[in-house]
Amino acid sequence: KNGFNSMQQRANRAKQKHKKTNEDIAMRNGIVRDEIGQAEALSEDLVKKSNRGETIISYLQSLFVYDDDYDRLQEKIKIVMRNFKKVNIELARAKDDQIYLFYKHRLTEPLFENERRYLQTTTIAGFAESLFFTGQKVGSDVGLYMGRVDSRYDRWSGGYKEALQNSRNLVYYNLLQANKLDVEGKISFDGLVKVTGQMGMGKSFFVKQTFVMNSILKTKLLYFDPKAEVRKQFMKVLHEYESQGIYPEICDYIKQINFVTVDARNSENHGVLDPLVFLTGQEAKNLIISMIGEFYDLKQ
Repeated sequence: KNGFNSMQQRANRAKQKHKKTNEDIAMRNGIVRDEIGQAEALSEDLVKKSNRGETIISYLQSLFVYDDDYDRLQEKIKIVMRNFKKVNIELARAKDDQIYLFYKHRLTEPLFENERRYLQTTTIAGFAESLFFTGQKVGSDVGLYMGRVDSRYDRWSGGYKEALQNSRNLVYYNLLQANKLDVEGKISFDGLVKVTGQMGMGKSFFVKQTFVMNSILKTKLLYFDPKAEVRKQFMKVLHEYESQGIYPEICDYIKQINFVTVDARNSENHGVLDPLVFLTGQEAKNLIISMIGEFYDLKQ
């Protein structure tokens, strides 16, 4: 991070070098080449990001193409380079350095500063953008349909609904995958799902949809709903459908759900949800110590 060979100092020197080159060309009434102007802009951007404290890294990235037949290999290389060129990515054929690069890609092999020929310099965000061949798959291959994903919806001028309708990235959710026995390192048969996101982005809707989907299966579900939102919504739908005499199957489904509301104002319910009710011995003691420790320093 610091010193003569730090990324910031190297970017500064590169910036000054490109600036001097442009000035010399301008003095000779010459035309500054696009790549020199671009290199100067990139160097300046790197300096600004380094000053802001962004992490700058150097890394070695190679694309290996192989085949048992030499002619097929050459054809594959042409196809790869041609397709990368279409997306403005320039590849260099390291024909004379294949052995060197082979050793450099071994685990624990160090990358030295004097090997700048193949090292790339960028920010963490820039590095993430160059991770080719990574997928955008979300969810399971089979299961209950939960929705679609389109990471480029912003290109649809705000019409995200149209973007999702045209997306091929389907999201399936399979609760029963938690019962798989051949998962390495698995210690439980219980499915654990964490739903995160910004406020108003659909977390509650997704959780409720997951509950409805899984309740159709032959499995036992326990849904804690402190605000009683689910119960109110289900009862509203049930009343609406029964009053209109429509969707009897959905009405029967809602009636099968066992809604239980523990009213804290009723003294008979005090302690019903208290874990000390069903814990015994050392487990109960440890829980009491942990709870008290949240409010009082027991070491004093």
